[in-house]
Amino acid sequence: MLTGKLVFAAGNFADYNIFLCELSSNKVTQLTSDEFWNDYPRFSPDARQIAYATTRSGKQEIWVMNQDGSNARSITSGLRWADFPTWSPSGKEIAFVSNQNFQLDIYSINVETGEQKRLTSGQGFDCYPDWAPDGRNVAFCSDRGRNQDINTVDVQTLEEKRITSHPGPDMSPAFSPDGKRIAFVSQRPDEPKGFRFMHSFSDFFHGDEHLDIWVIDLATGKLRQMTTNTGVDRNVRWSPDGKFLAYTSAKAGQSDARIMICEFETGKVSPLQIDLQMAERELERPFVTDLNTPYSGPHFEEGVVDQILENMGQKMLPMVEAAEPGFLKKEMERYQQSVMDGLFPVTARYLDWK
Repeated sequence: MLTGKLVFAAGNFADYNIFLCELSSNKVTQLTSDEFWNDYPRFSPDARQIAYATTRSGKQEIWVMNQDGSNARSITSGLRWADFPTWSPSGKEIAFVSNQNFQLDIYSINVETGEQKRLTSGQGFDCYPDWAPDGRNVAFCSDRGRNQDINTVDVQTLEEKRITSHPGPDMSPAFSPDGKRIAFVSQRPDEPKGFRFMHSFSDFFHGDEHLDIWVIDLATGKLRQMTTNTGVDRNVRWSPDGKFLAYTSAKAGQSDARIMICEFETGKVSPLQIDLQMAERELERPFVTDLNTPYSGPHFEEGVVDQILENMGQKMLPMVEAAEPGFLKKEMERYQQSVMDGLFPVTARYLDWK
């Protein structure tokens, strides 16, 4: 039986809110309610507070609120942009991403005093920080080399270490509770797929079909692939006891990113069951918003999907239909049926587990 609390962001494009799910009771509580982008929630070590990114002030900032949504306040109001918070094990600091020096670097900030420290300064895109349980290092992903890999930085000495080295992107690192492993998202296997038009057409809606959850043992460097389905798996987090992994998954047969639970020991995967009436839905790609927004008008009419594609600039539709009529028909029917039936499962962007 799953225990603890899961916090996640869900909603429509550029209009996400933060929700809290009590796993033992399946109760969902909405913590934010506005028309801004509230995303990337992360629990404090004692789970009494939640840090998250929001645009409610007119710019992207890191805010902190109590677990019940009260006492929300900004801790990065002096910065031009801040995102992707992660708490230190002591609960006194938060590491995050900012472009204060005209590139994306990892910073830390003292929650009480506001004192800041720049943790990374190398050339490249540094993102998705996660603080190690022992407090010594922060893991992050960076494309400063030829690849986008997982790295760590010592918060005292600022010494960096590369954890993975792979031609495809490795991202979203998450330390296990004992600090011995890092779960991450990766585009593998190694061989390039090459460009195929219909493959790209599918990716346009679903994302790359080889984005999976992997785990690396920090002592041995041994890799383990946790998910193998065709689709987009990402935003991985560990359960407090280290026995499970929570992540979002948008399979090739779906347009929605469901919250999934993977048992670490066995690799068994199952969707998280949440009351579908108690959470808003989420879209990660703005160009399918019209296809996935719950339909409140008359019964679905033929031609709506084709018109949306036309408005999106898909002037090559007749050519595509002639070349791959079976594929296109299947893709279109998938979205038509979703709108007709009103099947909008609980979906999530970023999440955390305590």
